[in-house]
Amino acid sequence: MNEIITYGQNYSLNKGIISFIKSATKTGNKVTIIGYNLKQDVLEFILKNKCNYVDASFLSKKYNVDMSLSPYTLKVILFYLYIKHISTSNNVFLCDFTDVYFNNDIFKYVNATKPMVFGEGKLIANCETNTTWINLCYNQDIYGLLRKYEIINGGAILGPTQYCIDLLKEMCLDSSAVIGKIGNYPNIDQAILNKVVRFDNYRYIVGPKEAVLNMAQIKEQRNWNSKNVPAVFHQYDGHPDVEGYIK
Repeated sequence: MNEIITYGQNYSLNKGIISFIKSATKTGNKVTIIGYNLKQDVLEFILKNKCNYVDASFLSKKYNVDMSLSPYTLKVILFYLYIKHISTSNNVFLCDFTDVYFNNDIFKYVNATKPMVFGEGKLIANCETNTTWINLCYNQDIYGLLRKYEIINGGAILGPTQYCIDLLKEMCLDSSAVIGKIGNYPNIDQAILNKVVRFDNYRYIVGPKEAVLNMAQIKEQRNWNSKNVPAVFHQYDGHPDVEGYIK
């Protein structure tokens, strides 16, 4: 079995959530939403569309998770706990919630032995935001080693469940160290993912843009059709060509 898994907190129902749930369920895979303080309209929409809902409060109490941490940090921790202790799926796609749209089945890209992550098409050295995150979380020496690589986006991880558990475990260990150093900073997950993956390249794969297209760095518009559309759009907000495509 394959399972799409996301995390969200404090949301009311919005267009992004509606698009995520409708498109994810159409792929035929199990869809799980881990939620914390989601509003009633979101919960009702999840139930209406027959998605699996996991209350993050349950995971928090059972495994002593500090829910005051940044949502980006909680996403990593809760993904890890859910797929390690609850999920029975063979393969998982771990992703963001409000800006992800499924055009077709992402699981056709699964590698049997390695987790797959996805780039943004821009070098770390050429992005002020990612440069800042890595220097804050680590130091200039580690940034010097990472700066030559393409940015890996923290909003999508695909692979066999056990290998994704191993990746998330490493990220959780680094998260603990980073929080001890800089406190509860809002965005540490992407810097940590880039460091973990690039420091052990042989254990991971950077997947093709045909699988997941991260659009934060993409400015030009494109004309999409059934032949050239990626399996997943991510960060499509503000791209009129995509917004129009998914209506």
